[in-house]
Amino acid sequence: MHALDQDDGDTRQVDLLIVAGGIDQPDGLPMASRLDQFDPGRYRYGALVYAGNTSLAERFHARHPQVTVVANPLGTTLSTRIGSVFETVRRAYLDDLVHKEGISELPPALTQRIRPTPEVASRGFLKCVRGQGSFTIVGTCLVLDVGGATTDLHYTVELVADDSPVRPASGVSVARYVFTDLGVFASRDTLLQQLRTHPRLHDFLVACNVSEVREQYVALRDGEVEPGAALLAHACLFLALDRFSTGKGPGLPTAKLETLAQLILTGGAAQAMDVATVGRIVALLQAPGTPPPLVQIDHRYEIWVAGITWQEATAD
Repeated sequence: MHALDQDDGDTRQVDLLIVAGGIDQPDGLPMASRLDQFDPGRYRYGALVYAGNTSLAERFHARHPQVTVVANPLGTTLSTRIGSVFETVRRAYLDDLVHKEGISELPPALTQRIRPTPEVASRGFLKCVRGQGSFTIVGTCLVLDVGGATTDLHYTVELVADDSPVRPASGVSVARYVFTDLGVFASRDTLLQQLRTHPRLHDFLVACNVSEVREQYVALRDGEVEPGAALLAHACLFLALDRFSTGKGPGLPTAKLETLAQLILTGGAAQAMDVATVGRIVALLQAPGTPPPLVQIDHRYEIWVAGITWQEATAD
Protein backbone atom coordinates (compact mmCIF):
# COMPACT_ATOMS: atom_id res chain seq x y z
CA MET A 1 0.00 0.00 0.00
CA HIS A 2 1.35 3.45 -0.90
CA ALA A 3 0.63 6.92 0.43
CA LEU A 4 -0.22 9.74 -1.93
CA ASP A 5 2.98 11.67 -1.15
CA GLN A 6 5.39 8.86 -1.94
CA ASP A 7 7.78 9.45 -4.85
CA ASP A 8 7.98 5.85 -5.99
CA GLY A 9 5.01 4.05 -7.46
CA ASP A 10 4.23 0.39 -7.50
CA THR A 11 5.40 -1.30 -10.69
CA ARG A 12 3.15 -4.32 -10.26
CA GLN A 13 0.10 -4.47 -12.51
CA VAL A 14 -3.25 -4.26 -10.70
CA ASP A 15 -6.77 -4.44 -12.08
CA LEU A 16 -8.11 -1.53 -10.01
CA LEU A 17 -6.27 1.46 -8.55
CA ILE A 18 -8.55 2.80 -5.80
CA VAL A 19 -8.00 6.28 -4.35
CA ALA A 20 -9.73 6.71 -0.99
CA GLY A 21 -9.49 8.71 2.21
CA GLY A 22 -11.39 11.10 4.42
CA ILE A 23 -15.02 11.27 5.45
CA ASP A 24 -17.63 13.21 3.48
CA GLN A 25 -17.24 16.86 4.53
CA PRO A 26 -17.00 20.16 2.61
CA ASP A 27 -13.85 21.31 4.46
CA GLY A 28 -11.38 18.99 2.77
CA LEU A 29 -8.59 21.39 1.74
CA PRO A 30 -5.68 19.33 3.18
CA MET A 31 -6.92 16.26 1.34
CA ALA A 32 -7.59 18.33 -1.79
CA SER A 33 -3.98 19.47 -1.84
CA ARG A 34 -2.73 15.92 -1.59
CA LEU A 35 -5.10 14.72 -4.29
CA ASP A 36 -3.81 17.45 -6.61
CA GLN A 37 -0.32 16.00 -6.18
CA PHE A 38 -1.42 12.46 -6.95
CA ASP A 39 -0.05 11.07 -10.21
CA PRO A 40 -1.66 7.78 -11.29
CA GLY A 41 0.99 7.51 -14.00
CA ARG A 42 3.33 6.06 -11.36
CA TYR A 43 1.19 2.94 -11.26
CA ARG A 44 0.23 0.21 -13.70
CA TYR A 45 -3.49 -0.45 -13.53
CA GLY A 46 -6.52 -1.39 -15.53
CA ALA A 47 -9.02 1.15 -14.15
CA LEU A 48 -8.94 4.12 -11.75
CA VAL A 49 -11.56 4.41 -9.01
CA TYR A 50 -12.17 7.32 -6.61
CA ALA A 51 -13.86 6.41 -3.30
CA GLY A 52 -12.82 9.31 -1.06
CA ASN A 53 -14.44 12.47 0.29
CA THR A 54 -17.47 13.03 -1.95
CA SER A 55 -16.97 16.81 -1.85
CA LEU A 56 -13.69 16.38 -3.70
CA ALA A 57 -14.95 13.89 -6.28
CA GLU A 58 -15.67 16.51 -8.97
CA ARG A 59 -12.26 18.08 -8.45
CA PHE A 60 -10.53 14.72 -8.81
CA HIS A 61 -12.63 13.84 -11.85
CA ALA A 62 -11.63 17.10 -13.56
CA ARG A 63 -7.96 16.15 -13.25
CA HIS A 64 -8.51 12.49 -14.17
CA PRO A 65 -11.52 12.20 -16.53
CA GLN A 66 -11.09 8.42 -16.87
CA VAL A 67 -11.86 7.84 -13.18
CA THR A 68 -14.94 6.00 -11.93
CA VAL A 69 -16.41 7.70 -8.86
CA VAL A 70 -18.14 5.52 -6.24
CA ALA A 71 -19.69 6.33 -2.86
CA ASN A 72 -17.26 6.96 -0.02
CA PRO A 73 -17.37 3.82 2.17
CA LEU A 74 -16.64 5.94 5.28
CA GLY A 75 -19.72 8.18 4.88
CA THR A 76 -19.81 11.25 7.13
CA THR A 77 -18.98 9.63 10.47
CA LEU A 78 -16.51 6.80 9.70
CA SER A 79 -19.50 4.46 9.66
CA THR A 80 -19.20 1.66 7.15
CA ARG A 81 -21.25 2.14 4.00
CA ILE A 82 -21.76 -1.42 2.85
CA GLY A 83 -21.63 -2.21 -0.85
CA SER A 84 -19.75 0.79 -2.22
CA VAL A 85 -16.21 -0.35 -3.01
CA PHE A 86 -17.14 -4.01 -2.65
CA GLU A 87 -19.72 -3.76 -5.42
CA THR A 88 -17.20 -2.03 -7.69
CA VAL A 89 -14.62 -4.73 -7.11
CA ARG A 90 -17.24 -7.45 -7.58
CA ARG A 91 -18.31 -6.03 -10.92
CA ALA A 92 -14.70 -5.73 -12.07
CA TYR A 93 -14.11 -9.34 -11.04
CA LEU A 94 -17.15 -10.49 -12.99
CA ASP A 95 -16.16 -8.43 -16.04
CA ASP A 96 -12.71 -10.02 -15.94
CA LEU A 97 -14.24 -13.46 -15.57
CA VAL A 98 -16.60 -12.90 -18.48
CA HIS A 99 -13.80 -11.61 -20.71
CA LYS A 100 -11.36 -14.42 -19.90
CA GLU A 101 -13.75 -17.34 -19.82
CA GLY A 102 -16.11 -16.43 -22.63
CA ILE A 103 -19.11 -16.19 -20.34
CA SER A 104 -20.39 -13.28 -22.41
CA GLU A 105 -21.84 -15.91 -24.74
CA LEU A 106 -24.21 -17.12 -22.01
CA PRO A 107 -27.77 -15.80 -21.81
CA PRO A 108 -27.99 -12.46 -19.93
CA ALA A 109 -30.40 -13.93 -17.38
CA LEU A 110 -27.77 -16.49 -16.41
CA THR A 111 -24.74 -14.20 -16.26
CA GLN A 112 -26.53 -11.85 -13.88
CA ARG A 113 -26.57 -14.68 -11.30
CA ILE A 114 -22.77 -15.15 -11.26
CA ARG A 115 -21.44 -14.10 -7.85
CA PRO A 116 -18.08 -14.28 -6.07
CA THR A 117 -17.52 -17.33 -3.88
CA PRO A 118 -17.72 -15.52 -0.48
CA GLU A 119 -21.14 -14.15 -1.38
CA VAL A 120 -22.38 -17.55 -2.54
CA ALA A 121 -21.20 -19.24 0.66
CA SER A 122 -22.68 -16.46 2.78
CA ARG A 123 -26.07 -16.83 1.12
CA GLY A 124 -25.95 -20.60 1.50
CA PHE A 125 -25.14 -20.28 5.18
CA LEU A 126 -27.98 -17.80 5.69
CA LYS A 127 -30.40 -20.27 4.09
CA CYS A 128 -29.24 -22.92 6.57
CA VAL A 129 -29.71 -20.50 9.48
CA ARG A 130 -33.25 -19.87 8.23
CA GLY A 131 -33.91 -23.61 8.13
CA GLN A 132 -33.94 -23.73 4.32
CA GLY A 133 -30.64 -25.57 3.75
CA SER A 134 -29.40 -29.13 4.14
CA PHE A 135 -27.38 -28.35 7.30
CA THR A 136 -29.32 -28.07 10.54
CA ILE A 137 -27.92 -25.22 12.63
CA VAL A 138 -27.86 -26.21 16.30
CA GLY A 139 -26.69 -22.94 17.88
CA THR A 140 -23.94 -20.37 17.52
CA CYS A 141 -22.33 -21.42 14.26
CA LEU A 142 -19.28 -20.72 12.14
CA VAL A 143 -18.73 -21.77 8.51
CA LEU A 144 -15.14 -21.75 7.28
CA ASP A 145 -14.65 -21.83 3.50
CA VAL A 146 -11.02 -22.91 3.00
CA GLY A 147 -9.71 -22.49 -0.53
CA GLY A 148 -6.60 -21.99 -2.60
CA ALA A 149 -6.45 -18.19 -2.32
CA THR A 150 -8.59 -17.19 0.67
CA THR A 151 -10.15 -18.49 3.86
CA ASP A 152 -13.59 -17.01 4.44
CA LEU A 153 -15.41 -16.80 7.77
CA HIS A 154 -19.20 -16.88 7.82
CA TYR A 155 -20.64 -16.68 11.32
CA THR A 156 -23.79 -16.04 13.32
CA VAL A 157 -23.48 -12.65 14.99
CA GLU A 158 -24.02 -14.16 18.46
CA LEU A 159 -20.45 -15.47 18.21
CA VAL A 160 -19.07 -11.92 18.52
CA ALA A 161 -17.87 -11.07 22.04
CA ASP A 162 -19.86 -8.45 23.95
CA ASP A 163 -16.77 -6.28 24.39
CA SER A 164 -15.62 -6.50 20.77
CA PRO A 165 -14.64 -3.02 19.52
CA VAL A 166 -15.77 -4.02 16.01
CA ARG A 167 -19.28 -5.32 15.49
CA PRO A 168 -21.31 -6.57 12.50
CA ALA A 169 -23.84 -4.25 10.92
CA SER A 170 -27.05 -3.92 12.88
CA GLY A 171 -30.04 -5.97 11.78
CA VAL A 172 -28.09 -8.91 10.30
CA SER A 173 -28.07 -12.48 11.61
CA VAL A 174 -24.92 -13.65 9.80
CA ALA A 175 -21.74 -11.84 8.76
CA ARG A 176 -18.55 -12.71 6.89
CA TYR A 177 -14.86 -11.86 6.78
CA VAL A 178 -12.35 -12.83 4.09
CA PHE A 179 -8.72 -13.60 4.94
CA THR A 180 -7.00 -12.88 1.63
CA ASP A 181 -3.61 -14.08 2.93
CA LEU A 182 -4.70 -17.57 3.99
CA GLY A 183 -4.96 -20.20 1.26
CA VAL A 184 -3.31 -23.47 0.29
CA PHE A 185 -2.20 -22.46 -3.21
CA ALA A 186 -2.24 -18.83 -4.33
CA SER A 187 -1.69 -17.60 -0.73
CA ARG A 188 0.64 -20.45 0.23
CA ASP A 189 3.66 -18.17 0.86
CA THR A 190 1.87 -15.81 3.24
CA LEU A 191 0.20 -18.75 4.96
CA LEU A 192 3.53 -20.49 5.60
CA GLN A 193 5.19 -17.29 6.75
CA GLN A 194 2.54 -16.80 9.43
CA LEU A 195 2.55 -20.44 10.46
CA ARG A 196 6.35 -20.68 10.78
CA THR A 197 6.52 -17.63 13.06
CA HIS A 198 3.46 -18.44 15.17
CA PRO A 199 4.28 -18.87 18.88
CA ARG A 200 2.02 -21.94 19.10
CA LEU A 201 3.40 -23.73 16.05
CA HIS A 202 4.51 -26.71 18.16
CA ASP A 203 1.05 -27.04 19.75
CA PHE A 204 -0.51 -26.89 16.30
CA LEU A 205 1.69 -29.72 15.01
CA VAL A 206 0.84 -31.83 18.06
CA ALA A 207 -2.87 -31.25 17.39
CA CYS A 208 -2.32 -32.42 13.81
CA ASN A 209 -0.69 -35.67 15.05
CA VAL A 210 2.50 -34.93 13.12
CA SER A 211 5.04 -37.73 13.54
CA GLU A 212 8.46 -36.81 15.00
CA VAL A 213 6.94 -33.49 15.94
CA ARG A 214 10.12 -31.93 17.33
CA GLU A 215 12.06 -32.56 14.13
CA GLN A 216 9.14 -31.42 11.97
CA TYR A 217 8.75 -28.28 14.10
CA VAL A 218 12.38 -27.28 13.55
CA ALA A 219 12.29 -28.12 9.83
CA LEU A 220 9.06 -26.19 9.24
CA ARG A 221 10.20 -23.21 11.27
CA ASP A 222 13.46 -23.06 9.32
CA GLY A 223 11.76 -23.50 5.95
CA GLU A 224 13.38 -26.85 5.27
CA VAL A 225 10.17 -28.79 4.64
CA GLU A 226 7.12 -28.21 2.42
CA PRO A 227 3.96 -29.36 4.22
CA GLY A 228 1.25 -31.26 2.39
CA ALA A 229 -2.22 -30.07 1.48
CA ALA A 230 -3.89 -31.45 4.63
CA LEU A 231 -1.51 -29.64 6.98
CA LEU A 232 -1.90 -26.40 5.00
CA ALA A 233 -5.69 -26.65 5.14
CA HIS A 234 -5.62 -27.19 8.90
CA ALA A 235 -3.19 -24.26 9.18
CA CYS A 236 -5.75 -22.00 7.48
CA LEU A 237 -8.28 -23.05 10.11
CA PHE A 238 -5.83 -22.53 12.97
CA LEU A 239 -4.65 -19.09 11.87
CA ALA A 240 -8.14 -17.85 10.93
CA LEU A 241 -9.64 -18.90 14.27
CA ASP A 242 -6.67 -17.51 16.18
CA ARG A 243 -7.07 -14.11 14.54
CA PHE A 244 -10.86 -14.22 14.93
CA SER A 245 -10.57 -14.99 18.65
CA THR A 246 -8.39 -11.90 19.16
CA GLY A 247 -9.88 -9.57 16.54
CA LYS A 248 -6.54 -9.25 14.74
CA GLY A 249 -7.55 -7.91 11.35
CA PRO A 250 -8.91 -4.64 9.94
CA GLY A 251 -12.66 -4.68 10.47
CA LEU A 252 -12.56 -8.13 12.11
CA PRO A 253 -14.68 -8.52 15.26
CA THR A 254 -13.44 -10.41 18.30
CA ALA A 255 -15.10 -13.80 18.69
CA LYS A 256 -15.87 -15.64 21.90
CA LEU A 257 -14.99 -19.16 20.72
CA GLU A 258 -16.19 -20.65 24.00
CA THR A 259 -19.75 -20.05 22.77
CA LEU A 260 -19.20 -21.90 19.47
CA ALA A 261 -21.72 -24.73 19.15
CA GLN A 262 -21.17 -25.77 15.53
CA LEU A 263 -18.35 -25.53 12.98
CA ILE A 264 -18.92 -26.35 9.31
CA LEU A 265 -15.99 -26.61 6.91
CA THR A 266 -16.48 -26.19 3.18
CA GLY A 267 -14.40 -25.37 0.11
CA GLY A 268 -11.82 -27.28 -1.90
CA ALA A 269 -9.11 -27.45 0.78
CA ALA A 270 -11.60 -28.56 3.42
CA GLN A 271 -11.90 -31.89 1.64
CA ALA A 272 -8.42 -32.78 2.95
CA MET A 273 -9.35 -32.08 6.58
CA ASP A 274 -10.65 -34.49 9.21
CA VAL A 275 -13.07 -33.94 12.07
CA ALA A 276 -10.81 -35.19 14.88
CA THR A 277 -7.91 -32.90 13.95
CA VAL A 278 -10.26 -29.93 13.56
CA GLY A 279 -11.65 -30.60 17.04
CA ARG A 280 -8.17 -30.60 18.58
CA ILE A 281 -7.23 -27.36 16.82
CA VAL A 282 -10.39 -25.62 18.05
CA ALA A 283 -9.66 -26.83 21.59
CA LEU A 284 -6.25 -25.11 21.41
CA LEU A 285 -7.99 -21.74 21.06
CA GLN A 286 -10.78 -22.26 23.62
CA ALA A 287 -10.63 -22.01 27.38
CA PRO A 288 -9.96 -25.36 29.12
CA GLY A 289 -13.14 -27.29 29.87
CA THR A 290 -15.14 -25.70 27.02
CA PRO A 291 -17.60 -28.20 25.49
CA PRO A 292 -16.44 -29.10 21.96
CA PRO A 293 -18.54 -27.83 19.05
CA LEU A 294 -20.22 -30.09 16.53
CA VAL A 295 -17.74 -30.31 13.61
CA GLN A 296 -19.02 -31.10 10.10
CA ILE A 297 -17.26 -31.16 6.73
CA ASP A 298 -19.26 -30.18 3.68
CA HIS A 299 -17.96 -32.89 1.34
CA ARG A 300 -20.78 -32.33 -1.16
CA TYR A 301 -20.49 -28.51 -1.28
CA GLU A 302 -24.04 -28.24 -0.02
CA ILE A 303 -23.43 -24.74 1.39
CA TRP A 304 -22.38 -23.60 -2.09
CA VAL A 305 -25.35 -25.26 -3.76
CA ALA A 306 -27.71 -23.52 -1.34
CA GLY A 307 -26.10 -20.17 -2.18
CA ILE A 308 -26.18 -20.74 -5.93
CA THR A 309 -29.89 -21.60 -5.81
CA TRP A 310 -30.71 -18.55 -3.73
CA GLN A 311 -33.84 -16.77 -4.90
CA GLU A 312 -33.63 -12.96 -4.97
CA ALA A 313 -37.13 -12.73 -3.51
CA THR A 314 -35.77 -14.17 -0.23
CA ALA A 315 -32.87 -11.70 -0.02
CA ASP A 316 -34.53 -9.31 2.41
